[in-house]
Amino acid sequence: MAPSHDSRSPMTPPDALWVGGLVRRDLADHGLASHLEQADDLASARVLDGHGTEWPLAALVGRLRRQHIRSEWPDAVDDHVRLLLAADRHLGQWPLSHQELESQLRCQLRAETRDPGADLSYARRFAPGILEVLSLSGPRGVVVMTSGMLQRQSVDIDDAFSLGRRNTDTEPVGERFQVEGPIWGLTGDSPFLASRVMNMALLSAEIIGPAPRGIAFAIPNRSLVLYTVMSGDSWRRQATDLIRACETTFTADDVRHPGGLLSSEIFYWSPDNRIESLGGRQVDTQGQLTLHIRPAAGFMRHMGIPERS
Repeated sequence: MAPSHDSRSPMTPPDALWVGGLVRRDLADHGLASHLEQADDLASARVLDGHGTEWPLAALVGRLRRQHIRSEWPDAVDDHVRLLLAADRHLGQWPLSHQELESQLRCQLRAETRDPGADLSYARRFAPGILEVLSLSGPRGVVVMTSGMLQRQSVDIDDAFSLGRRNTDTEPVGERFQVEGPIWGLTGDSPFLASRVMNMALLSAEIIGPAPRGIAFAIPNRSLVLYTVMSGDSWRRQATDLIRACETTFTADDVRHPGGLLSSEIFYWSPDNRIESLGGRQVDTQGQLTLHIRPAAGFMRHMGIPERS
């Protein structure tokens, strides 16, 4: 049902809810499952379909309001979805030029449980539960490449990942902020910001600063990094503070997670450029949630912790 206010009134969340529902209906007609994200804020509201493609709603609602009376909106949305799906099918059928790949390819971290129906068999494992995939960043949003799409491109898999990593390394960080005590955060509008932890050495050199004992970090969503530069004496407090900050961010009702939740785990990057799991959630047989730290061998060595006998 359309919102009752007329087309001269300011854009409001009901517009996003209604238009988002129209987009989802049309995607379902084309066999695509989807869900609506951040509908309470029209500026960031979007539909995310089962292929990982984003459908931002602000520009669409603005165009509908300028060009159509409200009774025409359903047909206009239908045309919009049909044309863009046709463009995506064209993208999947024909290879992009090398210039297009050089500008659009990104490497992106995604939760392994996302997109269960999509063929991402080419993906590389970044850490337990997290995959590194290839995405195309275009004016309409982000499209996650499937194995079939990748096979049609005139670039081999290693070169594709090299191009994607290079472009992800240049994604902008909007803000560096102190969370509390030794815990800091990086955030911004880029959907690839959290994926920059794949090159933590560069983040350390450009933004975070020297980290001779490594960096513990969390990536609750694609646009947020929480981290602490490790020191040998206070490693336990730092890891505990980080895991608590991650859990608070992960579960708070007033924290938005663009693109959905990425990981509730915390990780460790060592100066020899290795990534290890450091801790996270654990649910026991009675369903009780606990937070725990699991230091691996590399972490213990860099912190100067004696190996267990």
